[in-house]
Amino acid sequence: MEKRKLDTKRAMRMPWGTVLAVACVTIFVLLQFWGVSREPAGSEDKGPNGVWAVVSLVFLVYLYRGRPLARQWARAFAVFGALAFAFVAYALFELGVRTGLAMLIPMLSIVCMIAIFFGLGTRASRRFFDLYCEACPSYRVRARDLMFRRIQCKECKREWQYGQGGIDVSAFD
Repeated sequence: MEKRKLDTKRAMRMPWGTVLAVACVTIFVLLQFWGVSREPAGSEDKGPNGVWAVVSLVFLVYLYRGRPLARQWARAFAVFGALAFAFVAYALFELGVRTGLAMLIPMLSIVCMIAIFFGLGTRASRRFFDLYCEACPSYRVRARDLMFRRIQCKECKREWQYGQGGIDVSAFD
């Protein structure tokens, strides 16, 4: 059976919602690296914060490359991040902070988290992340393994591997 080549122009066809989500995640990664660079040289927090900044950068690369697992994690982090920043904004409001940079950062973060969640939830985004069954056509799919390398349609039960362009792999089992 003939294998399809992976599409090298995948990023050029990135839907607007995915572009928006990647831009918001990029902002957060840059802010993390900026925060690490602002810590004093002998700080004990520089190591763990630097590790999280590098992990976030790797996460951004996987999101940019269209990995379904990165999409799932980005949507989950967006929900929890929006809730966390909402609590921060509420606490600042209760403390009497109603203007300025201290209130602007949590509010912009909430907007970014909402943009990430809804931007990655569009049908075009799901198709970009190979979460679309070409056989039935359905967007209702699930992971068949922990790392989201094998995908199964919930409607017709067809399985395929990520990046294979919907080629059925259940015949090879």
